Amino acid sequence: MSHPAFLPLPQQKAKGAPLAELRQVLPSLPESAVQSLIQELREEGKVCLEGQRRWARWKLVEYGTAKA
Repeated sequence: MSHPAFLPLPQQKAKGAPLAELRQVLPSLPESAVQSLIQELREEGKVCLEGQRRWARWKLVEYGTAKA
């Protein structure tokens, strides 16, 4: 799934984006819906999560080190 609201993510390139930043580009969606979209992208192998807790960043797989 390619959701147009995630267009800022490619602009982040290697830096990635925290969940809070992704929620800012989707203000009309509840947090659970944003998390579901991210989980779907993760299952499709399009994004990966690097780091933990406040340092966690969602990155495009081509820019991230993890591939799943």
